[in-house]
Amino acid sequence: MTHYNEEMSRLKESLLAMASHAESALTRAMRALMERDDVLAQAVIDDDTRVVVAHSLGSVVSYVALCNHPDWPVHTLVTLGSPLASSMTDGLVGPLVDGRIGAWPGSVQRWVNVRAVGDAAAALPLADRFGPRVEDVLVDNGHRAHAPEPYLNADVTGAAVAAALGVEPAGEVPS
Repeated sequence: MTHYNEEMSRLKESLLAMASHAESALTRAMRALMERDDVLAQAVIDDDTRVVVAHSLGSVVSYVALCNHPDWPVHTLVTLGSPLASSMTDGLVGPLVDGRIGAWPGSVQRWVNVRAVGDAAAALPLADRFGPRVEDVLVDNGHRAHAPEPYLNADVTGAAVAAALGVEPAGEVPS
């Protein structure tokens, strides 16, 4: 029995070491991706940009870019199916303020987070991590919980973008 326990202990140590290396490699790859995407964002975000809409991992990249560029004139951030509240993003999004609230993204005045029932990537509301200023909205995307199209077609997404651009959402009659 002792030999078995020793083998299991060595196996456990090996698995933990492999997991640690995999997590480290993933973190390096994610940082490289975010640096590349930050360069791309700098090329497309200009003085006329008022709203950024980002889905899934794009919400992490957009959040970091907005935090790194508080001078950008982005008024509204709309995140769709965002994993930003997940502990898996801890090493990517920076430290928490007072150990509980994440930094607010740059010049953003309004942050609408749309998450769907059954979307594992967006299981946690962002207000839990970034404070009550985040407007968390739960939608039902049916069997395509994490797919971008249902998120983009959600009324709340269109309304947030329309409000940021100062236009009436389609289908609404002005009063």
